[in-house]
Amino acid sequence: MDQQLEEIPTRARRLYRILSNNDFELVMDDDKLFLLQPQSVQTNREFRTSDKLTTAPQIKFKRAQKFESKILAWITISENGFRNRSFFKTKQAVDQTTSLDK
Repeated sequence: MDQQLEEIPTRARRLYRILSNNDFELVMDDDKLFLLQPQSVQTNREFRTSDKLTTAPQIKFKRAQKFESKILAWITISENGFRNRSFFKTKQAVDQTTSLDK
C-alpha cells in the first residue's frame, strides 16, 4: 500500500506527459444501475400481519424474483463533451455482451 502511494506522483507525471502531446484524447466512462421495482425501497419489501389466517393468499404467497429488473445507464465523456449515452434494460447480471447486443 505504501509503495502504491509513493508511485502516484511518478505515474501522474508520466500520464501528464503522454496526454500533453495531443496525440491522445482523454475519455472517461461511468455507469449506474437503477432498480425498477418498488420493492427496492426498504419500506416496501415486507408485509407483516398479526393474523396469518385472515391474510389474502395473493399477499401471503407472493413470489419474489431472484434478480430484480434494472436499467443500466452508461455514459462516456471526452474532452469534446458527451460521446455516448446508452440505456439497457437488464434482468440478471450485466456483462460484456449487454452493450454488444444493442
